[in-house]
Amino acid sequence: MAASQATVDVAVRLSEIPHVDQYTGMYAVHPESFERLVQVIETTDIETHVIESRAAIEKRDVEDQIMYGVEDGVAEISMIGTLTKYGSSFSQNPGMVKLRRAVRMAAEDTRVASILLRIDSPGGSVAGTGDLAAAVAQAAKTKPVTAYIEDMGASGAYWIASQANRVVANENAIVGSIGTYAVVMDFSEHAKRVGVEVHVLKAGEFKGAGEPGTKITDAQLAEWQRVVEDLNEIFVRSVATGRSMGVEQVKALADGRVHVGANAMSLGLVDAIEPLETTVKALIATDKRPAIKNEEDSVMSDSPEQGATSAQLRKAFPNSSAEWREQIVESNCTLAEATELYAAELEEQLAKAKAENAKLEEKVAASEEKDEGVDAVETDVEESAESAIADPVAELDREVGELMKRGIARPKAVGMVCQRRPELQDAYLKATNKGRKVHALIEERRELLDG
Repeated sequence: MAASQATVDVAVRLSEIPHVDQYTGMYAVHPESFERLVQVIETTDIETHVIESRAAIEKRDVEDQIMYGVEDGVAEISMIGTLTKYGSSFSQNPGMVKLRRAVRMAAEDTRVASILLRIDSPGGSVAGTGDLAAAVAQAAKTKPVTAYIEDMGASGAYWIASQANRVVANENAIVGSIGTYAVVMDFSEHAKRVGVEVHVLKAGEFKGAGEPGTKITDAQLAEWQRVVEDLNEIFVRSVATGRSMGVEQVKALADGRVHVGANAMSLGLVDAIEPLETTVKALIATDKRPAIKNEEDSVMSDSPEQGATSAQLRKAFPNSSAEWREQIVESNCTLAEATELYAAELEEQLAKAKAENAKLEEKVAASEEKDEGVDAVETDVEESAESAIADPVAELDREVGELMKRGIARPKAVGMVCQRRPELQDAYLKATNKGRKVHALIEERRELLDG
């Protein structure tokens, strides 16, 4: 009972580590470095680590808002330590999602003439690596991007570095470790020795494969090998594209080995071996931007927008759904990008409303055919405010146009006018929908809008 409780307590403490699920995924990492990380985790007092790391994480979250520094037109983005998608309390790296945003912002920042990726990393989780590498490749199409490998750029870290326009390393840098591997342990014999028989209840041939205590089959090993080879193919092709090398040439290097300094350059993995200062001076020399004349032309006004926060989205789009806002935040969209997406969302809603309106109009037409010969307007309809509107179509278009001049999309502008002036909406509907059932149509459309 005590042992079971201890296991539960450890599980609870582990669950408090931010993004703990990242440690169970696939890794593109230098093996020896990963083994050292595992040893650190195994010998760490989890409870103490969680307490101490909270303050460090909060401090880092504040620092991460800066994203990168800019000096002499060079934006420096650091990729140091083991890479994970969302950041780790066991690494000073902020996470590849934040690094991807930093690369994108630097590419759009008018202060930035070139980008320096300062890399000292053994690699890390496969999750997030491909997307970050793609962001670097995209940035390299618009601005010079140099990856500087300072001591280590292995596995996933090299994958990212290879997408830069130029890859440079210091003399003792460890570069490469191209290749993919997975380790599967068969504990079935151990389970037998301790008298444990493991049963896996499953639907699907490979579900539950590798559960501790089960026998690892040849078919399971073949399936895992297939996944490893698929991931390795993506890795190899990405490096081949980034380094302008043939796929077969990269495959010849993808044996998992690392290469030091000059050897890495002779193999085509890096372009130069030089001190960091030399690399920075070369980047500064590539700055072709016109000189800034005064402070008013400078930094702050030209800085690109960061990803929109949920609070900003609620303020800008008060009628948006919580689910939509969460999707925008997760996608790291800027407020300008969110505005375009919201306009598209409204257009889609408008299209649906038009389809519903068409169905209502068909109902009215069918009803009018049945009531043919009866006066079009029912008796004693009181004259209301809309009767005073001379041309409701022109007036509605005018008010919508005024809102559109303020940057509001037409679908939203129409909704705002109709909400503010229901009598104008009624007059517009009467002017554009002839027939004795027009009042019923108005009510049904209102119910549709209210719903």
